[in-house]
Amino acid sequence: MRSPAIIKKEAMELLIANLGVIETEIFIMEINSGNFDYTEWQREYFEKNIPVMNF
Repeated sequence: MRSPAIIKKEAMELLIANLGVIETEIFIMEINSGNFDYTEWQREYFEKNIPVMNF
């Protein structure tokens, strides 16, 4: 298992590579603001982006 420091470093590298520095900062500010509900965002994101598998 990787350490939290390594995970944070890799996450920042991925964000910057895909969004650029400015949009990464905007994303981080949005998450850190009191108005961002991660649980609600996660629920909406996964409902829209992951196909439901029927077994």
